[in-house]
Amino acid sequence: MTVGQDNNRMRRVIDPRRIEVVDDDVVRFLRDKTPEERIAIGFAANRTVRLVIEGALRSDHPQWTDSQIRAEVAQRMLNGTT
Repeated sequence: MTVGQDNNRMRRVIDPRRIEVVDDDVVRFLRDKTPEERIAIGFAANRTVRLVIEGALRSDHPQWTDSQIRAEVAQRMLNGTT
């Protein structure tokens, strides 16, 4: 993925090989939801991912402090790694 500057904002060039298509059933499910419900679904998914990463880190690094765990979860969420 190429990144460039455009009016002091980051702009990414889309790589069509990396685009994921949403399943038709998921599209229908989400279209039936209110905007508030869709936001709640997104927040719930985010929380689930954070909890899964946290659990894996606690298992892999039992000596780490809560602060270290939180920092690593944030780092992985920001960089898209798990």
